[in-house]
Amino acid sequence: MPPLRPWGDFFLRRGFARPANFKKFQDIFISNLLYYQTNYLVVSTAVFIIPGFKEPVSMIKGLGALLGVFLFSVWAGEIQPLVYLKRWSPFAFLVTMFLVFDFFNLLVLYNETFALATYSSLSVLIPHASFRYRNIDEGQYHKEAEQLKGSPMGILLIGRVKKNTKMK
Repeated sequence: MPPLRPWGDFFLRRGFARPANFKKFQDIFISNLLYYQTNYLVVSTAVFIIPGFKEPVSMIKGLGALLGVFLFSVWAGEIQPLVYLKRWSPFAFLVTMFLVFDFFNLLVLYNETFALATYSSLSVLIPHASFRYRNIDEGQYHKEAEQLKGSPMGILLIGRVKKNTKMK
């Protein structure tokens, strides 16, 4: 697990900015998800604790479903067509997996409590990951992604790359 980044850096330092184009947006989004993943886990945990006290069984079922979708996405990320999607655009792969989870949660489980906690957490994390400007160039983004590919978010977004396989 990557280290917890300082909260001053997470919230305040260097500020927020709107990306210039969609490619830059994707790079910033994925880079922030990788770099701040431990901070995002802490914030999400805090958001999930509140409804967890109210309806613990619902939250446990929802977390089980989320774990199932995460494990499915890791497995599905090794299937050839999805490997191409993941390598072409980790952002598109992430959106696809979120839609699968959302479909499963709302239509199969119909777990409103977990859905509310998930949407509350995402309403904080998505804007932060989208607009948190860290002033890094594309080369550093790829270097950082390579360093964090063994982390949980790296496995989800980048996948396990075999030793003799070069990722584009």
